[in-house]
Amino acid sequence: LINYLYYKIVDGEEFTIYDEAYRYVINLEDVVSIVNRYLLEKKGNVILDIANPYAYSILEIVECLEVMANKKAVYNISKKHEYYSLDLTPLMNFMSDKIDLKFSKNYLSEKLEANLP
Repeated sequence: LINYLYYKIVDGEEFTIYDEAYRYVINLEDVVSIVNRYLLEKKGNVILDIANPYAYSILEIVECLEVMANKKAVYNISKKHEYYSLDLTPLMNFMSDKIDLKFSKNYLSEKLEANLP
């Protein structure tokens, strides 16, 4: 999603976003760190949602990408609600004393700055 939106903005291509769509954005390197640590600590099969606890609106993601690209996006807004919730309590409990990774409202912009061209 991030690459799709970023290159649409950079290339000046028009796209459509939902006005009430949200996504949990997490960097792949952070997922790998969490999974590796979890596999070292836990035994047995479990289902664990791995995500940043902050759900960003697609519009918020686009606005952040506009800053990174230094270019205004060309998009249409479609009225549609798209949101899902995750129970991240087990993940947050595990991370609190096992992983030095802090999620904040600035996580999206920090990771984009570090990873986008």
